[in-house]
Amino acid sequence: MQKSPCSIQLVTACCYGSNTLLREDRYKQYVLEGLNYMVQQQRIWLYGYVLLEDEFHAMWRQRAPGNTEHSPAFAPAHCPSDPM
Repeated sequence: MQKSPCSIQLVTACCYGSNTLLREDRYKQYVLEGLNYMVQQQRIWLYGYVLLEDEFHAMWRQRAPGNTEHSPAFAPAHCPSDPM
């Protein structure tokens, strides 16, 4: 199954063996800086995220190149390439 580039995606990353690699704030900051970079570079609309000691979750939608809209509220209801 091929996903639409306009789909909302849920991303989950877990630390192997339930290691608590994200316990320290400085490591959480690396994740936040990465998410912020993708938002600032207009690569994604970030709907939300959760950071835990051993995992993180993020929900986003990829932005089409050249899309200058500022809010996911203005995202199209369907992607032009999606079947109606």
